[in-house]
Amino acid sequence: MENNGNGLVSQLLARGASERNGKGERALLGQVTAADTERGVTVHLRREQPVELLRQGQFVVVEGQHVRFFGTMGSFRLATTDPSVGMDPPDGDSALVRNTLSKSTTYAECNVRLALELSEEGTPRPARTIPGPFSQAFNAGRQDYQTVFGEPDKHHFVIGSPRELDESAAADAPICIDLRRFVERSNGIFGRSGTGKSIGENIVKSEKGKARLEDLFPE
Repeated sequence: MENNGNGLVSQLLARGASERNGKGERALLGQVTAADTERGVTVHLRREQPVELLRQGQFVVVEGQHVRFFGTMGSFRLATTDPSVGMDPPDGDSALVRNTLSKSTTYAECNVRLALELSEEGTPRPARTIPGPFSQAFNAGRQDYQTVFGEPDKHHFVIGSPRELDESAAADAPICIDLRRFVERSNGIFGRSGTGKSIGENIVKSEKGKARLEDLFPE
């Protein structure tokens, strides 16, 4: 059976996260259990969070005690609290044993690459530190996307939407590019065959063609 103590802790964390985030547009993923400025942050996923529903590249917000961080999911890892479980896994025909062990002696972790720190004023800046132990990690919400990427206006154009959101939610969380920053230096579009490079290039060309010089280079 699942440890009641662990279940209670998860319930309290989820309740606190819901209260903290108002409408609950963020989903609590887990807690930070390790961090390194070079290797990223390790997030111990809640038992209620299926690792199979998460994806590399998904946007994440980590709420530290003093700093709010924005980053992306990297690698995932399954682990056990008892090494013998990994060396002698349960019989594949016994669903009861598998479910019992998966809820009591196994857990999942994900690595998060921190990219930005979000100040209280909402100004993004490069991440130069790490969150403290047991900081909570969430799926990024609509307000987080607006803070980092801006909203569509004469300076910002929409290049896409987060892959993890469905169509109804993606419309409220557009990924924008700031044309003023974009034209400050040379840029390139890279990706594997079939990933949408040509479409992205056409969008950028079209939006640059619509922009007025006085909007791009204000005096």
